Parts: sequence; C-alpha cells; structure tokens
Amino acid sequence: MQYALNDLWCLNLLTATLGNGLNGSYGLNALLPASEVISMSSTKCKNCGLTNFAYDDACRRCGTPFLQKPKSKAKTPRRFSFGSILIVAFAAGFAYYLYQGMQKSADDVYANELKRIEEQKKDKTAGLSRSEYEKQRTGTYFQAVKSSNSLSAHNEHIAETQKAMEAASNAQQGKP
Repeated sequence: MQYALNDLWCLNLLTATLGNGLNGSYGLNALLPASEVISMSSTKCKNCGLTNFAYDDACRRCGTPFLQKPKSKAKTPRRFSFGSILIVAFAAGFAYYLYQGMQKSADDVYANELKRIEEQKKDKTAGLSRSEYEKQRTGTYFQAVKSSNSLSAHNEHIAETQKAMEAASNAQQGKP
C-alpha cells in the first residue's frame, strides 16, 4: 500500500484518535502494516521554534538539521607490533622462495630445450620421410648384425648342420 505523505498523516491522525495510539490492537492501526505507521511524536527546532514531524531530518522553516554529527575523535596513530613485522617478513620470505623456485624451474626447462635443439641439429634423420628413415635405420642395424661375431658363428653352425642333414638324406636314398 503506497500513500502520499498527506494521506499517511491523515491516516495516522485518525488511527491515533480511533485506536489505542501507535501500538494499539484495534482501530486503523490494525489494518496498516507496521512499516507504514508513522509516529505522531514531534521535534521542536532549537533555532526557530517550529514543531516538526519526528521523521524530518531538518526544520521545514529554517532548514536547521536535527541530527548533530558526533564530534570526530582524534585518531591515534597505529603502532606496528613485533608480530605484524614478523608476519610481513614471513610472507616476503615465502614469496621470495616461490619466485626462486619458479626461476630455477624456468632455467631448467630452458636448458633442456637448448639440449634438445642441439641434439636435433646433430640428428641426420630429422628431415627424412618415414620410408627413408626406416631404410637408413634398417641399414644401420643390418651392418651391426652382420658384423656380430656370435651371429656369424651361429650362421656357420646352421650351414654345417644343413650340409650334414643333406648328406644323411642322400645316404638314406642311396645317393652318393
């Protein structure tokens, strides 16, 4: 329910006469919500003597404010205690520790990246296609296997075994 100021003043006046004052349980106050009931008390201006409503912040005639601002107290300067200095020093030390750790980590990553780039420059297979790379790799392994002493001994043993088996097979068939 929204009322104009004059309507509200009239309703409050009627409520005060019909009901039991502001907090009455009968009359028009019972019909109005508590937030819309305005007190009928008044404030007298100390400057011009006009009686104003209690909810007015300043006199309607001369404009003198009713609420006096409290005098501000002189602020005392804050003192820093040893505990606050210790907390600030700890926070600064922790921040420095984090910074140094991140700096070391970044330096390690940079050094590893430089190593990788140098190794990549030395790698002869860097620009090859897959088939060329596999041919080169196979050739390298083929040469390593071919030059292996144990593999050549194994191949000689297999060749001797095959000759012996052929000789045995020919002997069974009656061939000289």
